[in-house]
Amino acid sequence: GGDGIHAVESAEGGSFATYRLNAQANGTEGIVEYGAALNYFHTNGVSAADARNGNSETDGYGNFGATVNTRTHVTPWLSLDLRGYMTDARDDFDGFPPPTFTFQDDAEYARNRFYAGYAGLNADLLDGRFHNRVAVTSSLNDRKDFDPSQPLPLDFYAKGGDTTYEYQGVVDFSPEDELTFGAEDDRTTINSASPSSFDPHPSPLKASMRNDGYYAQMQSTLFRQLTLTGGVRYDDNDRFGSHASLKLAAAWQIPESGTTLHANYGDGFKAPTLFELFSEFSNPLRTLSPEVAHGWEAGVDQKLFGDVALVSLAYFNRRTTDEIDFFSCFGVVSPACKLRPFGYYDNIDRVRARGIEMAAILRPAEGLTLSANATWLDDVNLVTDTDLARRPHWQANADLRWQATDALSLGTTVEYVGRRFDSAGEFNPLAAYTLVNAYAAYDLGRGYELFARAENLADRHYQPVAGYGAEGRAVYGGIRAAF
Repeated sequence: GGDGIHAVESAEGGSFATYRLNAQANGTEGIVEYGAALNYFHTNGVSAADARNGNSETDGYGNFGATVNTRTHVTPWLSLDLRGYMTDARDDFDGFPPPTFTFQDDAEYARNRFYAGYAGLNADLLDGRFHNRVAVTSSLNDRKDFDPSQPLPLDFYAKGGDTTYEYQGVVDFSPEDELTFGAEDDRTTINSASPSSFDPHPSPLKASMRNDGYYAQMQSTLFRQLTLTGGVRYDDNDRFGSHASLKLAAAWQIPESGTTLHANYGDGFKAPTLFELFSEFSNPLRTLSPEVAHGWEAGVDQKLFGDVALVSLAYFNRRTTDEIDFFSCFGVVSPACKLRPFGYYDNIDRVRARGIEMAAILRPAEGLTLSANATWLDDVNLVTDTDLARRPHWQANADLRWQATDALSLGTTVEYVGRRFDSAGEFNPLAAYTLVNAYAAYDLGRGYELFARAENLADRHYQPVAGYGAEGRAVYGGIRAAF
């Protein structure tokens, strides 16, 4: 922040007994830069289980969060960062109560507390051309699920910890050439159990995992037009061994025609989480394998009529082996489901995701901006040749914004999500839906602003997930103050 103290506060309220409060401040005092924020959000929401199926109980959500950041300039070339973050949330949800064991209203809810801290020492050497950072990040997540209808309301808990030690160096050889390299040691832990009236004190699952990572990346710009990037990463996981990943990218800007050509290739590696490996939803027949992906993309950005319009087109293709997904056992008879009646995590042997992304920004008149984007996606299980669950073939968005006066801005958005299947194997189709929203803001001057928005103006009924409800028409408004 700048000298002195600066603050921004906002309050918002609207449909479904929704309100949001935010307050933040930042500034500089001597050698210390600082920032802090508090926020609270609450909504009664709608029924998680679709109200059109006879479910009338709303499932609310509340969240309190706080963060604080400081940077102390010990010397002109040495600084210390300290950051803290926490959230405390409660969310109501629905389940599968007896005797029908179908998705419907019940009184279940969850409490989730999250805490994170960061400490980093930054040193700029060689006249500011060699940037160094040594840091530690630690977080703790504490989640509890409750079912008040049971003799023992607490029916699940999980505590997860993560601590990362890292070093990163950045060398600016010149304004056009930059080398980034580093190493990190990441350790995760879990402590989880599901108490019940049959077993009120089960032995908790306790496990840990360690992953060491090393990386380097070089980026150079040639002839002030062609930017080349090459990077490598090496992961050493104590449960799944080592894996090397590669990243290559190029972007060529042609100022004379307003054209930018770009392409890249990248690998990916993701080890299963401890919960996926060892919880009551772990695979009963085999140990999960890590995901490995290889993908590439190529595209073009083109300016038209000066800066009046910008259009973009890109094609992407990614192949993944052993993609981790959740397999639901409801209505399924199999040896694995006899051992895991509620479902389990499994690997999908081979997956291909390919598609085309299109985008455009148009400024046809002073104060008027139209932006739109669309994605065609083909994401399939190559073994069964079927779509993966909840991947629509088409998605699109459009936004029309009008700066009507110096103080008043108005806009509307349209969101489209195409048909998709809720379950693997192309079962349980979900219908496409379109949402129309509107928003406005008015600058009152002296740092005050009024804002409002309306969502789902047509009161469209749709299911984002089979059996789940979504909010209908809603209106929100608030005020923001900066000083």
